[in-house]
Amino acid sequence: MDQLRTELKRKRTGSGRKWPLAVAVIFFGLFFCLGAQPAWAQAILGGGGNTLTYTENDGKSVINGSLSIGFGGDIDSAQISVSSGYQSGEDFLACPLSLPSGVSCSYSGGVLDISTTSSVPIVDFNPVLQGITYENTIESPTTNNRIVDFVVTDTSGTPSAPAQTTITVAAVNDAPTGGNGAVTTNEDTAHTFASAEFSTGTTPVYSDVEGDAFAGIRLTSTASAGTLELSGVAVTGTEVISSANIA
Repeated sequence: MDQLRTELKRKRTGSGRKWPLAVAVIFFGLFFCLGAQPAWAQAILGGGGNTLTYTENDGKSVINGSLSIGFGGDIDSAQISVSSGYQSGEDFLACPLSLPSGVSCSYSGGVLDISTTSSVPIVDFNPVLQGITYENTIESPTTNNRIVDFVVTDTSGTPSAPAQTTITVAAVNDAPTGGNGAVTTNEDTAHTFASAEFSTGTTPVYSDVEGDAFAGIRLTSTASAGTLELSGVAVTGTEVISSANIA
């Protein structure tokens, strides 16, 4: 009798341990077969943490070609934003030219919104993220780093954690600009040039996008009539004359 009770106890115990696992398997099997997606199953976006090195006048440059949605349902929307270091009038984000059907992009104030008319499969949406570009459009850019956040939202309705890319911006020392000018003097009367004739006035007007001060001139030819002299010595047409030596 004691042996029989022991066997019954073992069977009941073993059966009790198997039921929770069996129920869980059946539940999740039905859940996913019906096409449902749990609330915690939002998209996971990988490939962040890279750095884009951008130099003035580089034009549109891909920010991060390694981004990939590794988990989640079809994609409903995405937002790419300059979350740190944004410079109004300088920083522009754009989608690639080729987009899946029903996908559209809108940019304003450092934020690029991507919307869809219907959910887009991950395999079709990854190339959109990988083709997002950054462009700085001015000749004297602010050189602090920018941080760009990529966030996608799938059919769960919950945004992914942001994947971040750092953009470093380097400026280039652009050459100054000027223009042709003319002076008038009487016959047999010398004209002494003044620095202001090169750096201010109507023409020529010295200009430098970095704001550097007028430093001097480089001669490329001499006068076709008369004599061009510096401190009483004729110049040959190849000299560099500093602003300090121009009256």
